[in-house]
Amino acid sequence: MLDVRKLAMLREVAFRGSIAGAARAMNYTRSAVFQQISALETAVGVPLLQRHGNTMQLTAAGADLVERTDRVLDELRAAEVSLAERRGQIQGVLRIGLPVRDTQATVGDALAAIHQRYPLLTIDLRALSPADAVRDLRRGLLDMALSACYEPGTSTAAGLRAFDLDQDAVCLVLRADHPLSSETSCELSVLADEPWVLGTRTSLGELVLARCRNAGFEPRVVASVDDLNTALRMVSSGWGVTLAPERTPQPPDSDLVRIPVSELSILRTSQLLVRSEDRFIPRIAVVVSAIQRANSARRAGQAGADVEQSVHR
Repeated sequence: MLDVRKLAMLREVAFRGSIAGAARAMNYTRSAVFQQISALETAVGVPLLQRHGNTMQLTAAGADLVERTDRVLDELRAAEVSLAERRGQIQGVLRIGLPVRDTQATVGDALAAIHQRYPLLTIDLRALSPADAVRDLRRGLLDMALSACYEPGTSTAAGLRAFDLDQDAVCLVLRADHPLSSETSCELSVLADEPWVLGTRTSLGELVLARCRNAGFEPRVVASVDDLNTALRMVSSGWGVTLAPERTPQPPDSDLVRIPVSELSILRTSQLLVRSEDRFIPRIAVVVSAIQRANSARRAGQAGADVEQSVHR
């Protein structure tokens, strides 16, 4: 029978691109990792790694073996989580990066439930920009982070695992006294002469700029603001219009209207990010699961409310 520890080393070499990188990550010496991989290749009878320049890459046989190893390790880690829960060993500090002033209510609900169930688990919440949260997550300064993706098929940063939570549409946001505020929808080209409040350096802002150019105009950006909450406050103060996800919280004492833009079709997919190798650490796994369950419950409740509203129309 194949040795799981040797398989895990092979997987780590493939992920890190070198025996030295795998050795550092797993706290072994280079020679120990090399010997274990050599022993594994002897056991299976075929080469599993080959050198390409300065990196080690999997052969076809190695890639097949690592794919199966991932499934084996997932099952073993899931078993560890289950046993840790039974022993009451969900404890320690969990560092979570959250978008500045734009946190889903379901995340708060899930964390409150986690606190009740696992009182020995300390939750350390840190408000960060999406880019900083991903950076700190990859550096090991965070255990997980809430993020967002605006384009389907966008690949997750290397070494991270994304759990999709929910989606909401990006809408036009304007003051209630704006001439378009009574419309049920509008076309993007209608906004060609409007002043814009837009985060031109954000993924959403870059996507909006591209859509505007495709519609035949360059938006007149009067304020470049990366924070959505600040952008909404500026719109409320009369700076111009902006585009924001439907569930971005409304600033206090603001009088804003959101309407769909017919040909825009941009969805925000909220995601929970963790490092791939950490997703089955018990304290991380239970929180991921709790947030997923809370989000599913919220969606089911919203769907029920929508059905009830349609019945009474």
